[in-house]
Amino acid sequence: MILDEDPLAAALAAVDEFEPLARVAVAILIFPRHTAGADDFERFVGELRDADGKRRARKHGPFAFAPFHPDAPWGSESPERLVMFLRRSPDPSVQLVRFSALDAVRSPAPGGKFLFDGSAAGMAELERRAQAVPISEKIARDNFATVEKNGIEKIQAVLRDIKEDRARTYARFGLK
Repeated sequence: MILDEDPLAAALAAVDEFEPLARVAVAILIFPRHTAGADDFERFVGELRDADGKRRARKHGPFAFAPFHPDAPWGSESPERLVMFLRRSPDPSVQLVRFSALDAVRSPAPGGKFLFDGSAAGMAELERRAQAVPISEKIARDNFATVEKNGIEKIQAVLRDIKEDRARTYARFGLK
């Protein structure tokens, strides 16, 4: 599916195509001809998210939307600022992640429910859940630790190689 003609309409059509396919937990929508900057693309993803929610007459549809962009601004001073570094991609892209998949990662039990019986074990489970870190924060912390372990320069070199390969490949087809 080409997502460049009317990017918003095409992206919404792609979401509709993936929705009934329960086996699709994650999908990537790629916008190779999007030439505006990272801020503009992030606004586009916000519009996509809003449009998807409005047409469903509820806050959101089946997927969470995350922007990825080759020029995403980032910083290495905290896990949260480093997220956009790891969301750099050869082309502007939108990652769709099914909310049910996120829920499964967040909760040890279906729906996050458990039978509280007043026991010491039940109280320990309540305390553990009260201190649970949101999944986005856990991912940011884990990614930060991975970057610290491997060195940001090594990851930057890999991203640079990918970007250069993209440029060579697109040039062969007369694309930017």
